[in-house]
Amino acid sequence: FDNKKINKIMYNFIASFIIGLFACLFSKIYASIHIDKVIIGDIMLLIPGLSMFISIHDIFKGDTLSGTTRFVEGIFLALSIAGGIGLSLSLGGLL
Repeated sequence: FDNKKINKIMYNFIASFIIGLFACLFSKIYASIHIDKVIIGDIMLLIPGLSMFISIHDIFKGDTLSGTTRFVEGIFLALSIAGGIGLSLSLGGLL
């Protein structure tokens, strides 16, 4: 996605959508797979935890504008992950 210049929000949405689709597919093929554990394990790599921590640190340090913008960016990234997983689960018939 670096060559296509896709922003982080679309990247996280597409990546979480693909993760959800593969989890749905493999859970239908192999009954012993727990789809919730697979999805949680995969999206942990996408969650913007460090960005949220740095935003709180910036706010406490006095840089309220940069802290707030990082915090809002982290919220949007988390919402894009949730949207991608939700869409893939609804298409996969598991929601």
